[in-house]
Amino acid sequence: MGRLRLNVAVLSLGLVVRIILILIVTPKLQSQFYVPFLASVDGNLDPWKKWLSMGGTQEAFPYGLSMLFVHLPQIALYNALELMEFNSLHILTIGSLLLVAVSELLIVRIMHLRKVPVLIIGFFFLNPLFIYLNYFQGANDILPAALVVLSAHLLCNKKSRSAGLFLGLAIGMKYSLALTLPFFVLYSFDNPRSRSQIRLFLRYSLPVALGCYVPFIFSSAFRKMILSSLEASSLLSFGIPMGNFEIAIFPIVYIFLLYWLWKAGRTSIETLLIFAGTSFVAISIANPTTPGWLLWGFPLIMLLMQPVSASFFALNSIFLLSYSIFIFSNNVNLESNQMLSEYIQTITNASFTLTTGIGAILVISALRQSLDIGDLYAFGKNPLVISIAGDSGVGKDTLSSVLKDAFGSKHAIEICGDDFHRFERRHPIWQNTTHLDPFANNLKLWEKNLRLAKNRQPFKHEIYDHELGLFSESTIKPKADLVISQGLHALYPNFDDLSDLRIYISMDEELRVSNKISRDVAQRGKTPDQVMESIISRAGDSNSFIQPQRENADLLIDISSKEDSETEIRFSSRNPSFAGKLFEILEVFEVHQKNFSIDDSGRQTVGIMTNQFSGSTALHVLESNLMSFNQMFERRPDIPDGYQGVLTMVVFLAIDWEKCRK
Repeated sequence: MGRLRLNVAVLSLGLVVRIILILIVTPKLQSQFYVPFLASVDGNLDPWKKWLSMGGTQEAFPYGLSMLFVHLPQIALYNALELMEFNSLHILTIGSLLLVAVSELLIVRIMHLRKVPVLIIGFFFLNPLFIYLNYFQGANDILPAALVVLSAHLLCNKKSRSAGLFLGLAIGMKYSLALTLPFFVLYSFDNPRSRSQIRLFLRYSLPVALGCYVPFIFSSAFRKMILSSLEASSLLSFGIPMGNFEIAIFPIVYIFLLYWLWKAGRTSIETLLIFAGTSFVAISIANPTTPGWLLWGFPLIMLLMQPVSASFFALNSIFLLSYSIFIFSNNVNLESNQMLSEYIQTITNASFTLTTGIGAILVISALRQSLDIGDLYAFGKNPLVISIAGDSGVGKDTLSSVLKDAFGSKHAIEICGDDFHRFERRHPIWQNTTHLDPFANNLKLWEKNLRLAKNRQPFKHEIYDHELGLFSESTIKPKADLVISQGLHALYPNFDDLSDLRIYISMDEELRVSNKISRDVAQRGKTPDQVMESIISRAGDSNSFIQPQRENADLLIDISSKEDSETEIRFSSRNPSFAGKLFEILEVFEVHQKNFSIDDSGRQTVGIMTNQFSGSTALHVLESNLMSFNQMFERRPDIPDGYQGVLTMVVFLAIDWEKCRK
């Protein structure tokens, strides 16, 4: 409720200020350039040529087709009123300022949806510098900025088509925004999980952007007003003299940002967008006389840089204050008063120096912080490794399968312990030894392959065919972001330093026997009697070699059957606070069929009845409680109902806890 009241207060104050300014202020750029150009637009297919033929200035409307398109309603209203001989030029001014206000409100709305702190929202919406640029100078740069922010929000929510469409329209307003595209291309090479998303995004953004320029590229007036604008030349206007030459600052900074993103390797979409936004801020720092770049970059950084540290907020405040002083002092003309003019020039130089210095620190700080929050699960270093152990028939294969499906099977691999049996089924050793005996399994090779997988190196190993009892040809396992190592001995000490989360599954014996008989008869060509004989013969080895692995687990999963075919899963964790937190989460989401207990040793356990549990509930729990849902999943996962949904939810919460909150 407190956050809502603050939001309402910030919004109300900002709206009041804007309404007053729209009614009483006539912005310089609007009155001298934009409005006269818009007033000249009629049915002519080349309004730029018509404008220049009328003696209009080249700088009148340095925006592309999509910017002209959003102004068409007010242009139509203006022309209709002109036919009725009304003096309606102010309609165009008010219409342009209303578009500015709507763009700002769109940015505020998206910030609210992404739960940006109210302080940051107010910092943007009530910022004197932005109000001055938008309503006193009358720049339209906030319109493409709003489309860029909307595109970023949609891209972070896996809506690549819509995101690409809006970025294309933003580039269609200001072609300089195409500077973001190399960041997306470079990112797609180092981030295979996001590659298809980025490619789809580019397939929509590029044609839309080109469609705003290609039809008019043969118009010399269009090229002169849009492609040869002062903004384009400003990119190279700030440099360092070196003898007879001058080193342009922006290309160096831009290449440095691209190189830094490439060196960062695997990171998040949010980090990619912050790098793109920072490039605009860097241009503004390199040439503070073009503050439009700041309007493009600053909202993007504030939208995605969460959480914002107190020091970063302070840097932003100092930077914008010094930038404001520079803008105001640079626009003061006091040539008639020499002494005061020199004093103003000193202030301008000092504020320029401070803006450049603080701006450089701000850019580096933003990039470093974005990298820290951009790979919370350390995919850039190693894949996630989950090890799953338990007796035969408890559901290791099932758990592995649902985890791969949720994570994205293209970027997950499974290493199955059965593939490391030393001998095929007909070997005489099985007359005196069971598969549960570690001696009968090549744990050294298992460890070697898991280590290769953790280092993202491909490897080969044979696959054991349970139906034939034979090994097939060697199979190459590709690089992945999730490695699931599951089998009878997956929690042996050999694998301790390789696993991010170690899971041990146990099951009521009656339920386990029933599941094992069903599986082995259907999938492994055995009879029920053969399965029962195997279970009995293995009981001793299970007690000796399998069940002791419980002590090595980070997460214990106990599955039992209750009355009316109800299944209960009980979870307990090595981490004493995880079970309590899990129970709190279930309380928040009103999962009623649950229980909580503490045994004599102090171990906390949460039990969940699974029959009525929905996959949509599991999905909402993960969206609300993972440190970064978007970094964990390449797409919105389809989580099944029932016990599989419960397992998926709790295991991903546990891996999140181990990697980010331990």
